[in-house]
Amino acid sequence: MANKNTVRKLPLKAIKQDIEKYKETVDIDFIEDGVTYRITLFPFFEPSRINKVVFEFGKDIKAIHETEGLDFSDELIPAFVLFHTILEFSDFPLPKTDDIKKKVSYFSQVINSKYFKECTSYLIQAETDKVWDKIMEVMKANEKLERMAKKMKKELQEMDLQSPEMRRLVQGKE
Repeated sequence: MANKNTVRKLPLKAIKQDIEKYKETVDIDFIEDGVTYRITLFPFFEPSRINKVVFEFGKDIKAIHETEGLDFSDELIPAFVLFHTILEFSDFPLPKTDDIKKKVSYFSQVINSKYFKECTSYLIQAETDKVWDKIMEVMKANEKLERMAKKMKKELQEMDLQSPEMRRLVQGKE
């Protein structure tokens, strides 16, 4: 009898089953003075939400570098990534602010708390690796774009441009 392997179309049901894991939650309870506080964590990370983590992390890092008088060591970057990950994939409390100094201050408090440490212990390594992989992918793409931009600028500057307007634009002079 011949082996009849058939190729079928991917059913919608298989897709729905695959993404079902993103709805799973883990409850992390903290008992303080007889009161139970709960943080709900999503242990499996949706790719679109990973992109959001990377975007928010990048936006905050850029703001940190552009803000005078804000001391932020490179050694804090791994914790800052975990901070953004916890914020995106849980209901960990976050003050509503776009002020980067306030965010960094809050971050400094949070990473030293037992709550942050406990929440990070529930993260699945393979899932956090996805966040780091995406950050590295974005960094490599940015580096490549910067190299290409420098190369194009150099090539434009080496061109014998006849138009004075184009020369001013390319050379950045008035």
